[in-house]
Amino acid sequence: AYGKLIVSNGEINFLSSYVTAGNFGSGDIEISGGTLRANRCNIGGYTGSSGSLAISSGMVDITTYVRCGNGGTGSIEISGGSIDADNMAIGFSATGDGSLYLSGTGTVNVTQFITVGSSGTGSLEVSGGVINADRTTVAQAAGSIGTVTLSGGEMNFANLVELGRNGEATLVIQGDAGKFRCNR
Repeated sequence: AYGKLIVSNGEINFLSSYVTAGNFGSGDIEISGGTLRANRCNIGGYTGSSGSLAISSGMVDITTYVRCGNGGTGSIEISGGSIDADNMAIGFSATGDGSLYLSGTGTVNVTQFITVGSSGTGSLEVSGGVINADRTTVAQAAGSIGTVTLSGGEMNFANLVELGRNGEATLVIQGDAGKFRCNR
């Protein structure tokens, strides 16, 4: 099964529920304007599924968590606009494979933490835009793989940057165009 959601204007609310791209099959969400609000967001829900979220303008506002590669394969591409969430996991479960690509004028605002490779495989690539979060963990659980690549833009963490808590972590900073900050 395949499904697609396109938001180019106005507002869509799933505040008492969640929005998923590729829960059991495959699905895509495209935001080119307007606002998408939900309690939770899964991109690539279950094993064997695939999903993508592309934001070029507008806003995605998630009350609790975003999971990219929850159990399947997920991809988030942000070239403009913003995504706001309480927490975010890229490569959530052991079968999850998630990627987040941030470029242009895109913004990621996370109140608590971003995990890259929670229990699965996660990749975060920043070539432009801004990430603001309280903390990040790269490769959290045993067997997880997390990779962060910064070649432009900004990554700002208020409290903690943790690499390889129990998994395999890689942090690559290419050139001097990007800014990586941690206040503690």
